[in-house]
Amino acid sequence: MIPVDRGYVRDIVRLIEYFDGVRVGYGVNFKTIEKILSNRRRIEETLPYKFKALKRDIEEMLLLVYKDKRVVKALKHLRISLFLHRFVFFTLMFSLIALLMGVVISPIIVFLVFPILYIAVFLKTRSLVIIRTFYINNRGKLAPGKDRKLRETINRLIDLLREIEWARGYIKLRLYNTDYNNIRIVKKPGFFRDYFVAVVV
Repeated sequence: MIPVDRGYVRDIVRLIEYFDGVRVGYGVNFKTIEKILSNRRRIEETLPYKFKALKRDIEEMLLLVYKDKRVVKALKHLRISLFLHRFVFFTLMFSLIALLMGVVISPIIVFLVFPILYIAVFLKTRSLVIIRTFYINNRGKLAPGKDRKLRETINRLIDLLREIEWARGYIKLRLYNTDYNNIRIVKKPGFFRDYFVAVVV
């Protein structure tokens, strides 16, 4: 009997989105994936490749960024933007506490933080676009076998979702790639969303 609980479906969706993200350079938490697979034997048995082999492929895929100087620079900018985001967050928290305590300079600090936030958002957005574009344009040349394995794995996971009748046309997938079988794109990337929204058909 096919399990139909929402936790099972949610785990399949998470794996699809994790593996899809790797194809455009997003890192994954291997412990989370291993935990899902150890708790969901049916999912693990359905995968076309053993996870140990996929793990090696994922690690090698994520190292492709170091083959292009422009992408390495974008990666550095991304790290800077993440640091700036943290700096802005803690500065705003400190300023709000200081404002509640009646410190006169705290509103000025709040206004000074916004340009830093703008720079952080700009750096992050630009860096992610450069990294994703590099992967989309080069993964077929630099790692065709690894990319194919990930795509086949995602297609198999999509087939697992299709076996659950209520999941068809209902469960939404956030994808960066659209070259999969049995999906329909319902939303394209926009100003506030950098991914496609798809449903299983």
